[in-house]
Amino acid sequence: MVAQAEAHLWSLDLRVEITLGIPTPADIPAAPGRSAAPAPARPPQTPTAKPRTR
Repeated sequence: MVAQAEAHLWSLDLRVEITLGIPTPADIPAAPGRSAAPAPARPPQTPTAKPRTR
């Protein structure tokens, strides 16, 4: 719906940009004490105990 409204206004030579106020990840600041870089992936854990059988 928004894209249709923008396209219609652009066709009338009215330059507009409609924003919905939804923040993108770039707009959200990092939490205090956290770096902007993602945490490294952990290797999969292997079970240390044998499975119990009956």
